[in-house]
Amino acid sequence: MNIHRTFALDSDLTFEVLERPPVGAVRIFGRAGEARELLLLAENQTSAETWLKAHRYPGPVMDEVTTDEVAAADVKGRAA
Repeated sequence: MNIHRTFALDSDLTFEVLERPPVGAVRIFGRAGEARELLLLAENQTSAETWLKAHRYPGPVMDEVTTDEVAAADVKGRAA
């Protein structure tokens, strides 16, 4: 069973990032663009491809976490 919840951007709820994905992890989005939805954060490219073969989403977008992205997030975290 999957339960999906959507929250308005102007809600009073607050969220905290507890852990960032490691380098080499792959985000799978249901589609490209501003309204994209994260379907899965796979451990690596092979896991992402295996999941996509099993779930067959039309037009998915894969986005690998890079070293540059992790470094940029670390810099932002120290500056805040």
